Amino acid sequence: MTMKTQWIVRPVHIKMALRATLLRCLAVAPILMAPGFAASLVIDTFDDGPFSLSHDRSASLLHTQSGGMLGDLRRVWISTDRRQTIVTADLVTGTSVLSFDTGDGPALGSGLGQGSIQIRWNSSPALNLLGSDAFLLSVSNLQGTGRVHVGVNESGGFGSSSSWVPLTAAGDLLIPFEQVDIQGTLGNVVSMQLIIVGASPDFAVAIDTFQIVPEPSIATMAGFGVFLLATRRRRNGSHSP
Repeated sequence: MTMKTQWIVRPVHIKMALRATLLRCLAVAPILMAPGFAASLVIDTFDDGPFSLSHDRSASLLHTQSGGMLGDLRRVWISTDRRQTIVTADLVTGTSVLSFDTGDGPALGSGLGQGSIQIRWNSSPALNLLGSDAFLLSVSNLQGTGRVHVGVNESGGFGSSSSWVPLTAAGDLLIPFEQVDIQGTLGNVVSMQLIIVGASPDFAVAIDTFQIVPEPSIATMAGFGVFLLATRRRRNGSHSP
């Protein structure tokens, strides 16, 4: 004879379930509202174009363009970094991709740049970046290897580039603020720059988005983990005989 179990749902059970759900939502809310979950800010999608640059000298060649990039200007410099080569930069309207190629010239010594592109944006009005934690560079295509520098400034001027991040594969490159050259305060940023330098003589790169994104802090993720662990233990305890 088979016994069927009947479940009787009483109002008190519904009340307890709703209360547990509410408590979980209240526990997660501060985590979701933390700076690590702030909205992202797109700096450039490289829709504003076109332009095509070609240069055979170390002294940087400059191209300036206004458009939808933070409501002000985008300035692009390219340089051979003393290589006997021709470097090129291209942005084709409608492709949303900025390409840079260091050419086919002979390589310089190890550790030296093999050609570089520098992109600088001015922001009007000034930006408050205190609620964000990282930059995200989307690389759609990469040949060879390179390195990336990001800097932000509240006065518009930049010093030496001391912080570099390796660029070794296509995809999304996350650059935490700890690896960004920050001059001044993050609460009043008026300009920022991205520098990409070839580390190999065959270097070529295509980028399609540069933005500021939230990067959940260790403390935030730890708090979320504690919450999930507590929820699991509570659930397991409710099923124990």
